[in-house]
Amino acid sequence: MDELSGNPKNGAKSDPASGVNGQAKPDATGQPDPLPPFLSPAEERRIKKEEEAARRKEAREAERLEQEIEELEFLISEIEDQIASEEVMKNPKALEKLARDLQEAKDALNGKYEKWLQ
Repeated sequence: MDELSGNPKNGAKSDPASGVNGQAKPDATGQPDPLPPFLSPAEERRIKKEEEAARRKEAREAERLEQEIEELEFLISEIEDQIASEEVMKNPKALEKLARDLQEAKDALNGKYEKWLQ
């Protein structure tokens, strides 16, 4: 650096945002800040379309999960009603089968809830 003018030697201009030799100034991690990406309008449209498609797919998946949850809740209600019936209470094999079906439906419902909450 030229001591009199405060300018770097060899004619390079000084930029406060730049680090040594015109490179990007390091960030808190010690790595230089990446240069902002410059995309063509076509690339920007493509990326926007991909993001919109991903959002639509996610919305469809959420809708599908909500429908499956509703169906499982209805099934559980039906099985519980069957278990409470007098006929089933008198038939241990039918009661055992419905109890297994109920547990499977509840397990499936819990799995759907976990997916839906993510």
